[in-house]
Amino acid sequence: MGTGTCPRLFAIVDHGKKRNAWLAAQSKAETAAHQREEQRRDTELDVMQTVAEVDQRQSMVADAHRSLQIAEDAYTAMLQRFIRGQANVNDLSLAQQYWQTARVDQVKALQDFWNSYFHLRLLTLYDYLKREPIRH
Repeated sequence: MGTGTCPRLFAIVDHGKKRNAWLAAQSKAETAAHQREEQRRDTELDVMQTVAEVDQRQSMVADAHRSLQIAEDAYTAMLQRFIRGQANVNDLSLAQQYWQTARVDQVKALQDFWNSYFHLRLLTLYDYLKREPIRH
């Protein structure tokens, strides 16, 4: 190397570029870890809320079933009274409307229950009827 020039093999001073890049990478890693933890907590909260919702919907299905039985019994009794001439058409029509409303309410309660149940399955990837994980 007699020409008097020194080949530049590496930069002696990088003006903090490597340190800044390292700090940026560390910050991104911390942000990603924080986001994963937040997502885990959100999912856990969603599961707990959905479990409570499934329990509530199950109770509503039982209540709707009892209401339907009561409305059906009331309609049957009113129909018998109507046949014997002890009730008028308005009374019979009202009993029939209560019965139809109870049927609609029961279907709605069942629909809400199953929607909540399948949402819980989706969140947990677990089949609670078969008692096994859902595999794809």
